[in-house]
Amino acid sequence: MVEAQENLQTTAARLAAKIELQEHIIERLLVTVASHDALLCRHCGHTVTHSSMLLNEKSPLALRSYNMSVLGKDQVVQLFQNPVPQTFNVITALTADLQLSGKAYMHATWFPEHEWTICVCSRCGTHLGWYFQSGNIQKKSTKSFVGLILDSLISDDYVDTLTRVP
Repeated sequence: MVEAQENLQTTAARLAAKIELQEHIIERLLVTVASHDALLCRHCGHTVTHSSMLLNEKSPLALRSYNMSVLGKDQVVQLFQNPVPQTFNVITALTADLQLSGKAYMHATWFPEHEWTICVCSRCGTHLGWYFQSGNIQKKSTKSFVGLILDSLISDDYVDTLTRVP
């Protein structure tokens, strides 16, 4: 009888430990799923922006545009060319963790009535896009946004597939 009780207690303790482990695994998975919504600097891995900040600001000056799933959202990707001439696939976001570099220009803007300023990664200084703001004092209500170079970014969930866990 005592032996049966000890076996029962041992079995109960093992089940409790298994349940605790499974709860921990579920918590980690939920945190992982919730955190997979960021775009990172492809050069250094710094978090640049999140899916909730993406927007579809369209420009009539794009050479072409197409839709693409970015962080699970239907996103407009626009192809632009600067005067150099270099081409960039650009997506837009309301905000991003970037540093402005230099002054604002109206010349050769891709978004009418918006000045642009070069933006670089706040960690490594790599050019990641442009900050666009209204260049018309009377139209300061026009929203500002960031144009991000798609080829300079990588999603955090893709990065996790590149990491080898021992």
